Amino acid sequence: MPTSADKLVKIKQITGLSALLPTADEKAALAGVSAPGSTNKYATAADIPDVKKVAGVTTITSSSFDISNSYAGHYVRVNTSTDAIGTILGSKIWAIGTVIMIEQTGSGIVSIQGDDGVTVNCYGKPDTTGQYTTLKLICVARDVWTVIVGAA
Repeated sequence: MPTSADKLVKIKQITGLSALLPTADEKAALAGVSAPGSTNKYATAADIPDVKKVAGVTTITSSSFDISNSYAGHYVRVNTSTDAIGTILGSKIWAIGTVIMIEQTGSGIVSIQGDDGVTVNCYGKPDTTGQYTTLKLICVARDVWTVIVGAA
């Protein structure tokens, strides 16, 4: 009596569907693992140099916080039940091109302002619009920031 594998081989031969049916290696790749006995290695984010990763994830629970260069490249989650204000510190400490993502994790709206001498540009207000919305802060010149509301 033919096995399921024999039937599958026969179907492939009759219909020419071999290109459409995944091999064990292809099934393993979809699952993110190597097939048993396979020498194939499937790439992870660490293997691909162009994959951008945040430098870290930070949670803030204060309604007032300073955004210092220690947050450069970070994803910052602001978890407060009251509205919160983040102040971008100045004095030319930022590298041009620095990006910081800020997420409103709690129910309080998160607003961004600049310290003395820091310009914050934004279409509309530099505020989150609800829980889990984000603000993308980009240093575009010395002490000049663009804030994009709802950015991914």
